[in-house]
Amino acid sequence: MAMGTSRHPYLLRLVLQGTSFIFETLSFKCYILWGALADFVKGEAMQAARMTGLPETNRNPAVERAMILLGELERRPDGMSLDELVRQTAISRSSVYRILNSLEAHGAVRSVRGGVYVLGGLILKLASSTLTTKMDFDLPRIAQPHLDAAAFATGETAKVSIHDLGATLVVAGAPGFSGHALHTVIGRYLPLHAGAASKVLLAHLPEAEIRRLLRSRLPRFTPLTLCDEAALLAELERIRAQGWSYDGGEYGINIHSYGVPITADDGRVVAAVSIPFVARDDEAHYKRIFEQTLATAQGIGNELKHP
Repeated sequence: MAMGTSRHPYLLRLVLQGTSFIFETLSFKCYILWGALADFVKGEAMQAARMTGLPETNRNPAVERAMILLGELERRPDGMSLDELVRQTAISRSSVYRILNSLEAHGAVRSVRGGVYVLGGLILKLASSTLTTKMDFDLPRIAQPHLDAAAFATGETAKVSIHDLGATLVVAGAPGFSGHALHTVIGRYLPLHAGAASKVLLAHLPEAEIRRLLRSRLPRFTPLTLCDEAALLAELERIRAQGWSYDGGEYGINIHSYGVPITADDGRVVAAVSIPFVARDDEAHYKRIFEQTLATAQGIGNELKHP
């Protein structure tokens, strides 16, 4: 081997030079790729910081981007596709895809209607831990499949609300898909004296709490809002007797809805189902909404009674 090599010093130098060139080229390319990767990560972090308005130091870029995506979904209760989230946030498509997969695996988002993402049950569960009204069951999780079924059957948005801090709080919802379907915002507080779900909850509060509410000034949202004490008390009595409520435009003049109580195994009314919809001249649609609201409340209540 030594004798063969000594006969070809030029060949040996050529091999060594070629090896050195390849090594330097690969090293340079690795340096470039590493720098590009570092710039990409830094850019993603800066993008997250810009969108949150907070300094980028001492924070995790992946978490920042996840919070940005959750914030966009919170502003769009009807959901957003992967492409829409990419366009809206300017975060790379691959990052959005991976973050959504992680969020979905943990229940923070869920995919509906073939690739449209909405907030998931984990967000509702975390939010429920901040409520002053404590429950022994995970109402949003139990209610969600029933609300999804109601939205699919009617094309309208379906929601569940509870009484909290002297107001009505939306704790779960499913977006409708019809052209006139209304949006609902989970976590939104609504007045307790106007709206189908609100009146159901108010009707089943202790008498002292009802009287306390009536002593305050009740805002009028439309000409149909019940602000008179006698008229409101009569309406609450009627709701308790018939087991459901109807809103013919008390909170929004063209927004109608039916509300039905959800009862726990001890008979307490713990929440209310409502399906709001745009008013129309279609008696069959009203009947379908009413029957679906009844069925949804009964389905959720049965799960609470027989988990």
